[in-house]
Amino acid sequence: MPGQFSNTQMVGVTAWRGTVTKENHIYGLFRSNPQMASDVMTVLMSSMHLPTLDTYLSKEVPVREYEDDSELFYDIVTSARRNIPLVEARRADGTVVASTDSANVGVGFEPFYLVFPEDWFALGEVLWGELNEVYPVIVKEAGRIEGTNYVYLVEPFGANGAAGIPVDQLLAGKRFSYAYAPVEKDFSRKVGDVRFSSPVSMRQDWQRVRLQHKVGGREIGKRLAANIPVSREVNGKIERSTVSRWMLAVTWEIEKTWSEYKNNALDRGVSTKMDNGEYSNFGLSGLPNAQGAGFRQQQAAGNMQYYTKFSMKLVEDALYAISAGKIDFAKRKFVLRTGERGAALFSREAKKEMSGWTPIYSVNSPSYLRQGPETNFTNGNAATIADLQITRWLAPNGLDVTIMIDSSKDDPVTNKLSHPLGGTAESYRFDIFYAADEDQPNVQKCVIKGQPELRGYQWGPFYNPFTGEANNNFASYDEDSAVVHYKATLGIIIYDPTRCISLIPRILMG
Repeated sequence: MPGQFSNTQMVGVTAWRGTVTKENHIYGLFRSNPQMASDVMTVLMSSMHLPTLDTYLSKEVPVREYEDDSELFYDIVTSARRNIPLVEARRADGTVVASTDSANVGVGFEPFYLVFPEDWFALGEVLWGELNEVYPVIVKEAGRIEGTNYVYLVEPFGANGAAGIPVDQLLAGKRFSYAYAPVEKDFSRKVGDVRFSSPVSMRQDWQRVRLQHKVGGREIGKRLAANIPVSREVNGKIERSTVSRWMLAVTWEIEKTWSEYKNNALDRGVSTKMDNGEYSNFGLSGLPNAQGAGFRQQQAAGNMQYYTKFSMKLVEDALYAISAGKIDFAKRKFVLRTGERGAALFSREAKKEMSGWTPIYSVNSPSYLRQGPETNFTNGNAATIADLQITRWLAPNGLDVTIMIDSSKDDPVTNKLSHPLGGTAESYRFDIFYAADEDQPNVQKCVIKGQPELRGYQWGPFYNPFTGEANNNFASYDEDSAVVHYKATLGIIIYDPTRCISLIPRILMG
């Protein structure tokens, strides 16, 4: 193996980039510095073509640190601008407007009533319905309480209002918003008002995960019957080598499982706190198993859309839904997280509709290895144009979308439903989230300051295959073996779920 120091070395330099150490095994480093272990494995999992939500948030977004593992508290400031659904409209005589009515309401500027579920509009304000300035009305009397509703006296506003308002614009469920508060030239009186939206206090538990594995002491020197291939990226190229020691294979499998644990908890973890504040599950200790909500459970409060046929218009409409009127043009940067099949589908559909978008290509797959503003058409070989993969789109109105392939979406064990186009159905799911504000990311991983991960050992009297040590004077037990223990307390916060949207294949509709 290239980079081998001696026959007793368990880890080759080429297989584990950046971990050159005099210890017999990488766990010698991991034991003394768990923080280093976490960082090293984040790089390794990415370079081994196994990027996940966890590795992305660990590398690309500042990780937020907390002093302890008490509950996470944060505020979401919601917008005071919103539409209010109409409960009903009533004519001047109190008759409720029905869909079967033929006569317009408010003909000749006759006053009538609008009933809303809350006291939202002010005296003298012009209200817009779903056609806005086509059929405006003005509030003549402030809302009066009627049960749980508020009744407003209004009249058509504007010179065209003499014809009244069609019935179909005043049916239950029609949405209204305030426009402005016009006044006369002289002797005007107070009209209009402002609305406030108080911060919504949010609370979130941590995800707490743990893993252990036991190995016999004599396995430290065992060789594999067949070498295991290992890949890494060096200077923009993929280099491949093999490992021949059993403990290195064990190490890699433990680290992969540990990475899956953490990513699954962050991405798909579910909260165990019930509405009454109690926990739904208990651990082996008999104490509550307090777990926080993962990305998906938090994002479900935002936008979710199921689709049958994928198109670029579907993506474009989704992006405008979470950005139009909410995010400045210069800050409309989003990450679109999908599987390999979804990324290929996106690329194919994007090439069909090149107008209006600026594609940024990658000639090497997988696409996440070369995201960036550069455009490379040939890579020294014009024939490679046929293999170009689109990894980023610059769309009209400032939309900037980076494609991120998440390997967990292609795992056929976790994702059991297949898609008609091949691969897992989950691979065609597109999770889009806002990624422009580096000072306050919308999606952020959280750790406890100074201890993102904890790792410990137990070993018998003779050999520790994880570290290469022998002759333990302080054996934990009499068996010639060693057990490694992992524990992590981590969390994820989506500060504004309305800036996220998921496009989900209809086959995954629960």
